[in-house]
Amino acid sequence: MVAQNLVAIDPRFGATVAPISRADLYDTYWLREVLETLALRRSMELGDEAWRARMTESFEAFTQKTSAPPEDTTLASALDWSALHRKFHEALFSACDSLWLQRMLATLYDHSERYRMLSRRQGTRDTVKEHARTYEPAIAGDTEAAVAALGAHLRATVELLESQLPEDGKAATTEDT
Repeated sequence: MVAQNLVAIDPRFGATVAPISRADLYDTYWLREVLETLALRRSMELGDEAWRARMTESFEAFTQKTSAPPEDTTLASALDWSALHRKFHEALFSACDSLWLQRMLATLYDHSERYRMLSRRQGTRDTVKEHARTYEPAIAGDTEAAVAALGAHLRATVELLESQLPEDGKAATTEDT
């Protein structure tokens, strides 16, 4: 966790959750866009029926969870949604043959999830439609449309998350409380 910068070590406070900032948000999502679209391109080059099946299965599970009325607004429900969301994104680039690229994406996803969880259930988005805009061309083999939609989705996420940060762009840290 320390090596991934998810935890900060402070001699006064011990281990704390690493602080978040507007600059970190931008950097994390910029890299996610660069690397996820690269991995999606590679997956679309190498993808087979098993890859398409993984995408379809994960998209359908995500859609089912997202389309259901939000009866449960607990953290556990948010974590369930998050796991399905992550599984879909990972399915998109699961045919990519670069293990290093997949590892980097997993680390970036962990970082971006910290921001997303801060703003869960805030803002209005049609997340099923946004993800369908990537899924449908990916299944159809339209690389450019799938990559463009994925990039647009990640940029829209940044806009929403940015609006949830305080004006100074930094969330409270241990020192602030």
